[in-house]
Amino acid sequence: MEGLELPECWAMARLEEVTEILDSRRIPLNADERKARIEGKREEELFPYYGATGQVGWIDDFLFDEPLILLGEDGVPFFDPLRHKAYLVSGKIWVNNHAHVLRGINGLVDQGYLTSYLNQLDYTGFVSGSTRLKLTQAAMRGIPVLLAPLNEQRRIAAKLDTTLAAVVACRQRLDGVAAILKRFRQAVLAGATSGELTREWREKTGARAWSVEKATDACAKVQSGGTPKEGFIDEPGVPFLKVYNLVNQEVDFRYKPQFVRPEVHLGPLAKSRVMPGDVLMNIVGPPLGKVAIAPDDYDEWNINQAITLFRPSDKIRSK
Repeated sequence: MEGLELPECWAMARLEEVTEILDSRRIPLNADERKARIEGKREEELFPYYGATGQVGWIDDFLFDEPLILLGEDGVPFFDPLRHKAYLVSGKIWVNNHAHVLRGINGLVDQGYLTSYLNQLDYTGFVSGSTRLKLTQAAMRGIPVLLAPLNEQRRIAAKLDTTLAAVVACRQRLDGVAAILKRFRQAVLAGATSGELTREWREKTGARAWSVEKATDACAKVQSGGTPKEGFIDEPGVPFLKVYNLVNQEVDFRYKPQFVRPEVHLGPLAKSRVMPGDVLMNIVGPPLGKVAIAPDDYDEWNINQAITLFRPSDKIRSK
């Protein structure tokens, strides 16, 4: 945000300057401890137990009883702009050590405004880790916060509430349309892969009938991947795909990209070398059946054990 020109009466502050950090009051409890404590208790005797991204269970006591902001510490989709990293809570609750606990300083910051701000923030440079991203308290303290005058913060937060409620309503209506389109798409695919879609063409041209073969017979290669014990590096290296990189029938390598050393790619992972044009499908879910074609962004790729590659032969095309 260096060099950003601020509106009149706005200011820039660090997160630690506009909040009280209550992390020292958190107490983690494992699932067995919680189960033992709530067994036999009535629903009205239990309180929400919160973690990194929301409520993860119940407990028979509480640590906090006030409006607060919880900001995920680890296991949070920090680089997904459409998913929340912070959320507002109130009432009697318990918080484990996977969420930072923040109290906005009264008269300085509106908690609704700050929550929305933290949900749109670019966390590059603030989180660390490759497989499980973590926002340490030290890094969190230095997060820059754009502060509007308090009344303007409240107006912004209220406008966001109204607008986002409309977005949710629209999304609910669109979800119904998406379900119809999904059923139509599945029907078309079923017709295509059964031969019904091209039956009339075959009858006119005399093309040979369809056949059913195992993937290992129809493809030049079928191979699942693996995960090396070591060898992960920053770029340059060989791109290493995981299930979360298979998005909407495409390979999306922008989200949490990982690379392995070339010697690992050609050594322990040699069997699962992926070439552009290979079809990739996850075999661990849910959901199962996420499919994509490896693009030519890189000369070769590799995959972990949750993905299988299908290499086309002269019998079958990738698409």
